[in-house]
Amino acid sequence: PTRTTPKPSSAASDVYKRQEQSTSQEEKKEPDKNQEFLDSIKELKALASKDGPSSGEEIVQRLISDPDLNPYEVLMLGPEASEEEIKKQHKVLSLKLHPDKNKHERASDAFHILDKAYKVLLDAEQRKLYQRVMREARERVEYERKLINKKRASQGMTILPSETLPGEIRTCLLYTSDAADEGLGVVLV
Repeated sequence: PTRTTPKPSSAASDVYKRQEQSTSQEEKKEPDKNQEFLDSIKELKALASKDGPSSGEEIVQRLISDPDLNPYEVLMLGPEASEEEIKKQHKVLSLKLHPDKNKHERASDAFHILDKAYKVLLDAEQRKLYQRVMREARERVEYERKLINKKRASQGMTILPSETLPGEIRTCLLYTSDAADEGLGVVLV
């Protein structure tokens, strides 16, 4: 004699399925904290591996050797960086520059420069001022470059290469920085 186990009623089966679905939905709603941590570590590593100096000592050298860096250059970010990107980059760089982690003799000076730039960029008003000054410098240099290249082309000369544009913009910003030092209202780090 064969025994057959009774099949659950369709109503009982439906209740069981709904319980499974609600459990899986609750799991989806509550993100895995370990995975969030691992994702944030991956993100920090990705930020740390961006172009530019990678070791803490190289970063110290870059910050100490150039006194004319603006806050965005200190943090190795563009002026379009969001507040979240600024915070993340500060965290990455501060881990590399902190005097307890970095044995360079001037690590504390570099860390101070980094912290000062970070505080400037966290202030929304100062960040907007920097963005405006940098945008105006870029526009001025691009306009002057366009006029120069037009004149050079009409004289049969080669136009200026676009690779030199960032250097000219930085020079323009330095002149703006000098104006700030003379009390014209722009405060650069």
